[in-house]
Amino acid sequence: MDIAPWALAAAVAAAFLISATWYAVLDRPATGGEASTGAAMPIWKVGAELGRGLVVALVIAWLATRLQITEWRAAVLLGLVLWAGFPLVLITGSVLWDDAPKRRAVLHAGDWLLKLVAVALITALWR
Repeated sequence: MDIAPWALAAAVAAAFLISATWYAVLDRPATGGEASTGAAMPIWKVGAELGRGLVVALVIAWLATRLQITEWRAAVLLGLVLWAGFPLVLITGSVLWDDAPKRRAVLHAGDWLLKLVAVALITALWR
């Protein structure tokens, strides 16, 4: 795989920061009060989330390399296709079959959309 380690690190950091910001801003109770969890994330969860981000970045970097994606439009399309094919399908399935809360599903779907497009852009263009 042809990707610079710093680009991979940037993609992991971007995924983490996007999610942290997304949920900090949008994950509020219906009353419009403070975020649903005011406590800091335990360090093991930070590590787990960074590890998940690394797996996502590695997979997308591998796909971008194999598909020879070097242009931003193609990178955005890759992120959108991955989002539609995986998180969107899984999240809608959880709403349909497991009665997952719709608001929570939309929240997760938006987070994954932003993360996948950002990681695709970084890993495809910064080699």
